[in-house]
Amino acid sequence: MIRLLRYAARESLDLLHWMYYAPDVPSLARKRAKAEPFMFGMR
Repeated sequence: MIRLLRYAARESLDLLHWMYYAPDVPSLARKRAKAEPFMFGMR
């Protein structure tokens, strides 16, 4: 069975906030650097 994750613009921002909810959450620096402009600039 193949599963597909689908989300729209609003849901993608919610997903980013869910994944990176605090600065001390373990994450890849390059991925966080790409996500931060969207998280803080479009809310």
